[in-house]
Amino acid sequence: MPMGYISLHRKIQDCWIWEDKPFDRRSAWIDLLLLAAYKDTKQMVDGDLVEVHRGQYVTSIRRLADRWGWSKDKVSKFLMLLERDGMLQRTASKKRTLLTLVNYGFYQDDQDKEKTVTGQSADSDRTVSGHKNNNENNDNNIYIIDSKESICPSPSAKDAEQKILHENCKRAVELWNGLSELGLKPVTKMSSTTKRYEMLKARLREYGMECYEKAIDNIRHSDFLLGRTKKVFTLTFDWFVRPNNFPKVLEGNYNHATANEMPGGRMSSGGEWQ
Repeated sequence: MPMGYISLHRKIQDCWIWEDKPFDRRSAWIDLLLLAAYKDTKQMVDGDLVEVHRGQYVTSIRRLADRWGWSKDKVSKFLMLLERDGMLQRTASKKRTLLTLVNYGFYQDDQDKEKTVTGQSADSDRTVSGHKNNNENNDNNIYIIDSKESICPSPSAKDAEQKILHENCKRAVELWNGLSELGLKPVTKMSSTTKRYEMLKARLREYGMECYEKAIDNIRHSDFLLGRTKKVFTLTFDWFVRPNNFPKVLEGNYNHATANEMPGGRMSSGGEWQ
């Protein structure tokens, strides 16, 4: 494969060809590179002033779905795939999703671009230098590296991914414990070596924080899950994060069901729906 890079200006997004939908995954990934902040900045997002660092982009699943011509489910699965491969990190809240392109700085910093061209001919060096000088005069330039090294995980990226996942797990437990005001038992202790922690991590990897928050919201609107129906049901955190139960809560299967209309399953002797 040829070495080096090409200059790809953000104005390509104004071209008619960029409006062709639906995007394929390659176009969606390049679009994220173009949308990411080139330098630390502050942006107004839904009326809030948000600090956005270099290589980050603030958006939502719905906005990306509209932009790429995809379903929200397809966008979620694509971002999940990028997360699993260490290409980006995602931090979601109720209002927005913050995407961090893991190795953005490695491919965009001037120092790293000099490393990329090491060993090339003098003519190539001059050509690259010319591109770099143009970039210094225009912050809208972005460089896509065409080399054997991919925009994929490094050991440090994996460490950062695990740190974010751990923080998301803490946030997930806080959201669950917020349901204690509705009568559900809070989580008082969770070790990283326990099965419940592994199940929680698996659900967050699979669905992301945005879907987790939606599932928590669905619990708030389910009389059955809150134990307000005639047939007593005890909702626990361990039940909630099981692989067969979480998607049912997320999809709203229990939102309007009465005790006699429960979708499948049976009640265990301990009062939990299986």
